Order: sequence, then C-alpha cells, then structure tokens
Amino acid sequence: MQFTVPQFIFREPKIVGPLTFKQFIYVFVAFVIGFVLYLALAKTKFFIFLLGTIFFAVLALVFAFGQYAGKSVMALLTSFAAFMASNKLYLWRKKETPRTIIMERVVIPKPKRFEREPLRISDKSRLRDLATKVETRK
Repeated sequence: MQFTVPQFIFREPKIVGPLTFKQFIYVFVAFVIGFVLYLALAKTKFFIFLLGTIFFAVLALVFAFGQYAGKSVMALLTSFAAFMASNKLYLWRKKETPRTIIMERVVIPKPKRFEREPLRISDKSRLRDLATKVETRK
C-alpha cells in the first residue's frame, strides 16, 4: 500500500496564545491605531472613529489570517509590488563579440601500412571448395 508523504510542510510556531508572532503584530498594530483614534476622535467625531476602527480591524484580520493559494496576503502584496516595480519589456540583443581566428599547424601522422597475412584455410574445410566455386563461377 502506497502513501503520499506531504512535503514542504512549514508551520510557524504559536507565540502568543493561538497567534503566531506576525499575526500578533498585525492585531496589536490595529489595536494601537484604534486606541489612538479613540483618544483623538471618540468624544468629538464618534462616527469617524467607529469607521476607522472597523476599517483597521478588518485590515489587520485580513493580513493576519487571510490566505490565497497557500500564501499569506502580505506575501502576495510583496510579490505584486515587486512585479509592478520590475521591468516587463525583455529585448534580446545579441552581443557582438569580435571573431578571432586561431590558426594552428596540426601535423597528422601518416598511418602505418600493415600487410595482411593471407587467410589460412584448413584442408578439411568446405570453405576452400566454396571459395573455388565462387571464384571460378562453376
């Protein structure tokens, strides 16, 4: 029986309760922004405080827990920003390199001639009879 073994398994350790360190930072930053908005706007403009707090809370939750195709939202935004900032026009330009001709004198030794010994055919062999018939066409 064959089992598929999962590969490339990576889990971030839970640091603060059920949250990883990154998730905790996102939620904490949203809490700090909400607290600053409360101090600045809660008494005079409560509706703007409420909208701002809800906006930053939802944004923090999306960054902390949102995933698409197994990648976090922050990783997707980072990849998107890198793609938008990179050059998208690729032109192939052949690099002109000066051609160099190298002439070398190569001495090729002449092959030695070997004389072959004639084939030895035994007297009892039918090969001699066949060779005679082929040569004489009889």
